Amino acid sequence: MKAALIIAVNFLLGSVPWAVMVGRVLRGVDITIYGDHNPGTYNALRAGGLRLAAPAMILEFAKGFVAGQLAKGMLAANPATASWVWAVAVAAPVAGHGFTPFLRFRGGKALAVTLGVWTAVAGWPAMLAYAGTLCLQELTWPKAPDAFKVSLGMVVLGSVAWLMRLPARYALAWALTFAVILIKQWQYETVFQCTADRYGAGINDNWPRTGAEGR
Repeated sequence: MKAALIIAVNFLLGSVPWAVMVGRVLRGVDITIYGDHNPGTYNALRAGGLRLAAPAMILEFAKGFVAGQLAKGMLAANPATASWVWAVAVAAPVAGHGFTPFLRFRGGKALAVTLGVWTAVAGWPAMLAYAGTLCLQELTWPKAPDAFKVSLGMVVLGSVAWLMRLPARYALAWALTFAVILIKQWQYETVFQCTADRYGAGINDNWPRTGAEGR
């Protein structure tokens, strides 16, 4: 029962759309009308630069970190917790962000919350591996598909976790997290491409939705 409660709490923690709220409070804008309409940190950057992106990133990271600590606490309180239960608790905030009920289940790509969760459960080496890989790709290959960048980041994260000789339950948690992220990447790249096909190839990072989509 306690495990089910922690999983539910972690999902709800992840579902809080901090980046969207930061955009509305600090600048009075809806960040989902920018870029690929993703309600996450990257579109906060597009909507208002670092003034919006920095607090959005901190809050999105923090909710993942808190959820990760709850998952660690659950395992510490009951070391006999089944691996799959713990893995679900780790992936729950990522799924909560990606399928938040506060935005009609149209959540973000969950990159920042993933960073927070895995920093909590696997330590700073995991954070540096994941964030470092994403940043390096942005600097060296900025036009690479987002799905490729994120996938490589997750592969490096998984490799570091393996080198750290973490228990097998971490592999299951990693797989569930990766699955959610890939689903969200596919959704946004598909939707964004369909939107581009509908409205023309001239859309850019600040392109807003119009008509029914803008409501």
